[in-house]
Amino acid sequence: MKKLILFFALFFAFNANATVIEWDHDCSDADGFYVYRFDDFDDNPSRSTSINCPTTQATVFVPGWYSVTAYNEHGESTKSNDIELAQYYYNNIKIEYDPTSGLVLYRGEHTSLNAATDDPNWVIKRFYYDASERLIEIKIQITSWDNRTSGW
Repeated sequence: MKKLILFFALFFAFNANATVIEWDHDCSDADGFYVYRFDDFDDNPSRSTSINCPTTQATVFVPGWYSVTAYNEHGESTKSNDIELAQYYYNNIKIEYDPTSGLVLYRGEHTSLNAATDDPNWVIKRFYYDASERLIEIKIQITSWDNRTSGW
């Protein structure tokens, strides 16, 4: 089975505390996916949900580590890379706005009040909008504030 690559975007439809994890897979050799959750104190993840193809996303509400496996009649794939859905208190926040529309383009958060902009541990959120300036997606990566425009 193809390797699963996880990324996540915030889901704003009904619950501000909900997060959508999403993965890339064409479902050509899978019947569905299992989403597993585990926390820092548990090495044995529990299956939190089962998703049928062609859906490649799941909404989660509880902080913890998540991974995904694909399954079909032959069994289950190895798990994807892990992602962490965590709740942190950020002391340092930077925001970059589009100079024309005023929309937020990037938001950087760091747990240290004195974090340098070249520190590689900034949580950077990249905001995407449609032609009507409605928010359609947020992607997140860990990098420096100085490097926020690279790697998307």
